Amino acid sequence: MTTSGAGLSDPKSLVLLAARLRSRGTIDDILLTISMLSGRDPLADSGPFGDRDPHHFRSVVIEMIDGGMIRSRGDLGRLSLTLVGAERLRSAMADSTARVGRDNVEDAYQEFIDVNREFLSAVSTWQSGPASGVELFSDLVGRIIPAVMSLSLVLPRFSCYPPRFDSALNNAADRREWIESPLIDSVHTIWFELHEHFLASLGLVRSDER
Repeated sequence: MTTSGAGLSDPKSLVLLAARLRSRGTIDDILLTISMLSGRDPLADSGPFGDRDPHHFRSVVIEMIDGGMIRSRGDLGRLSLTLVGAERLRSAMADSTARVGRDNVEDAYQEFIDVNREFLSAVSTWQSGPASGVELFSDLVGRIIPAVMSLSLVLPRFSCYPPRFDSALNNAADRREWIESPLIDSVHTIWFELHEHFLASLGLVRSDER
């Protein structure tokens, strides 16, 4: 059984990746992330867990909590990786990246980093009051989309980002929270997750960029 749509070799690796991308998210948040990364519905029989009970995902998470790879905190059960889980994910991502060629991931990541500082500056300006304009964010996103789409040809799990950006930008035309709110799948939320996804794929953390 594989999660070929996500470019990972097993469901546990996909769970760990989702937990890193949605750190401190609930099980439902992780489930949604898995759905987007795999391009399928994890609750459907044909989802990334194969022909198993639709509640199998929750049992996998519980198994990984009991095994010390994921920790659950608070009344809402916010999930995050333990050091053991982070190391297992690092190994799985290294294998995935090696299969498609590390240069492919590094090239797309560099395209992203070249725009990242401008994007963060635009978000800061937007949050301080004077709106930079949705058109600016559309332009910044548009500059990294070709690299993301090219990478998605070899790592399909990256294919979820362009349509998510399109949806957020369309919503932002009438509601400014769709640019920077952390509570919805806003432009900034997607950008942050994409950044983390690049880092995970390359075995990096944010402090490595300083």
